[in-house]
Amino acid sequence: MSLPLLGSNVQVEALPSNVIATKVHTENIADTNVTIMSQEYVDRTLVLVTEVDKIGYLVQAQVEPGEHTAEFLQNKNRDSITIPTVTLVPLFGTPPAQYTDLYALYATQIAAAICADLYSADNILGNMKPVIVGLALRQNPSSQDTPESDLDFVQERTKLERVLSALSHTRVW
Repeated sequence: MSLPLLGSNVQVEALPSNVIATKVHTENIADTNVTIMSQEYVDRTLVLVTEVDKIGYLVQAQVEPGEHTAEFLQNKNRDSITIPTVTLVPLFGTPPAQYTDLYALYATQIAAAICADLYSADNILGNMKPVIVGLALRQNPSSQDTPESDLDFVQERTKLERVLSALSHTRVW
């Protein structure tokens, strides 16, 4: 069976290269290249943070602002704040056993930073899109078989702060 030939009425156009808003930024943090990639979809924001050029553990973070969060942010009235919550739902993979809490901290802080960046009095109490966070952090060779309490929290905090700062270079939301 042969297919009919397409007539001259059919036009094929290339898709624009920016169909999905994407930005990538690489920064040297503690002698390691950390790459952050962000993509904006209609229903979600994707943020990948990798030190090993892999997607890694995927988790969905949903920020639910507190009842008075918008008022607090607008008026700086610290008595009226209800702390927002971030719900994490693992999607794919698992973090290394000793990094479970650290990965949860990264995902929570990244989602909260995006939520704060998107703040406006109109949408803070509305629906905030979930943030899918992919994390592939390099394990410290000396801590691979040690409990979480042996992690260098000062170094990890510094790295997290630098990642959150570098996140602004990949703003697509």
